[in-house]
Amino acid sequence: MSYPNEAFNWMRGTDEKSRMDFVREILACCSPGELKIVQKLVNTAQKRSRPIPRLGQKIRRKLLASSSVSSSCVPVSASSVPVSPSSAPIVPVASSSLLSSPRKVFWWEVYAESNIIAFDTEMVTLIQPIGNQKNSPGTVALVDYEGGIILSEKIQHAPGSFLTDYAHVAITGFKKFDLENGNNFNEIRDQVVSHFEGSLIITQAGHGDFKAFGLITGDYDTFDIQHKFLQKNGEDNHGYPVMQPISLRRLVLHYFHTDIQDGVHSGEKDAIYTMKLFRIYQNLAKEECMINRSDNFPINKFDDIKKLPKSKKNKY
Repeated sequence: MSYPNEAFNWMRGTDEKSRMDFVREILACCSPGELKIVQKLVNTAQKRSRPIPRLGQKIRRKLLASSSVSSSCVPVSASSVPVSPSSAPIVPVASSSLLSSPRKVFWWEVYAESNIIAFDTEMVTLIQPIGNQKNSPGTVALVDYEGGIILSEKIQHAPGSFLTDYAHVAITGFKKFDLENGNNFNEIRDQVVSHFEGSLIITQAGHGDFKAFGLITGDYDTFDIQHKFLQKNGEDNHGYPVMQPISLRRLVLHYFHTDIQDGVHSGEKDAIYTMKLFRIYQNLAKEECMINRSDNFPINKFDDIKKLPKSKKNKY
């Protein structure tokens, strides 16, 4: 059965809201199995619509990396103050005939620095959840590669709509009337999405931040640093190491000697240090010749990062 051309022509010519209403009606007719197929089709369409598709990026990296045969990475010194990737290059170590070969290309180098942003939100816990959504953004922050604030907004919540007991206020700082004059959720969400398009989004345990805005991480090009800064936490029943993510607070305390979450948390501050840690990751990845996004550090790489002392005050 072929679909009428009139339907395609209507979809191309009508407004976004009408198209989305039509798509919702179609999805409502689909079985669970069909919805899985639809999700795959959506993911494929999103990858094709990106300025540089991920598959194209991967092929490009492989081609450039293969051109520097017989070369090896020279370790660079990692500093607590991150430097620009361009100022700490990886140079080929080989015979003089190979010195002119292109150096290896790291996965993040296909992005302009202006297209790399960090994202963080500070949540409130809703008294009456919306569906199964208990957390909602109270503030949101976006930071550029240099640590400059791109967006920092407070989101409107009516007094009494979120929890303001001692335990919550001690972490978020949001009291009953603090968010009354915030901006409209949908307007801020639209601003956030507009910055996400075409960007590499750096997060630290960012799944919940996306979910709070009703967004899906798979719809965007994201890199969560918690998947790279890992520490061994015992072994499983088969003797394999169990790796545990290191918290943002511990990482910042180790590399920058400051405790950013000893008290009220700040979305702005967390986003700034998330970007700083991404730049630390870049330097450390160069030391290990980690060309691909999927490459991981050695198991014992971060054994020297201390755990936080246990106390009633420290729950994170």
